[in-house]
Amino acid sequence: MIKWGGLFWMAYGDWTGICFATSEDGKRFERVIQPDGRTEAFSEGPESNTRDAMLIHIGGLWHGYYTAVRGEHGYGYCRTSRDLREWSPSCMVSYGGQVGGGKWNNECPHVVEVMSGGFVYFRNESYGEGQRNWQYWSKNPLDFGIDNDAGLLGSLPVAAPEIVKDRDNYYIAVLNSTLDGIRMARLRWKPLGK
Repeated sequence: MIKWGGLFWMAYGDWTGICFATSEDGKRFERVIQPDGRTEAFSEGPESNTRDAMLIHIGGLWHGYYTAVRGEHGYGYCRTSRDLREWSPSCMVSYGGQVGGGKWNNECPHVVEVMSGGFVYFRNESYGEGQRNWQYWSKNPLDFGIDNDAGLLGSLPVAAPEIVKDRDNYYIAVLNSTLDGIRMARLRWKPLGK
């Protein structure tokens, strides 16, 4: 959820596509109905399980990151928009590499601009016992590695992380390994190689 243009905007997946809802107070939301009468703003197609949307404003454009499954493979995608209503065609931003290309190996994408022009992509592989999330670095918010690990930073034993910034402080929120809640911790970034 983000606040923009005097409204709270929530992006969500309905297991087929990405939809939006808006609110004036951040509590009561109304679905955004598209010109065709449906709520789906975009999708990677039938049976793609398009979901896990997140929004970030980069270079004057909203970037909507999400995941979808095609065949037996899980991909990370992005679309861009100036107004959160009209969206660009999809761009595959993450797939394969050391994590693998399985159906569930690119879940819950989350992107953070950790420095001007420097981005980290969080990509979930597994939940619960043995949970694992991988992080990739890039100067291009539309390329975090397609079948390569050039930007691989490492992995964390957490699931579905979301990064929250409050003034100059960063926090990481993750699922408990028992999947019965969420925990948060302070997060500090440090330069590569230090």
